[in-house]
Amino acid sequence: MGLLSYQMQCFGRQGLLIAALVRLAPLGAWFGLTRFFPPWEAGAA
Repeated sequence: MGLLSYQMQCFGRQGLLIAALVRLAPLGAWFGLTRFFPPWEAGAA
């Protein structure tokens, strides 16, 4: 292969699916944590 021709895998260890999961993992964690520990006052809204 070499440096000039890289074939990206979709489901491999360094693939597109894993990159998307790593990218979206903090948002998923934030969503889950704000459901259990809301950062706002209960009567503010």
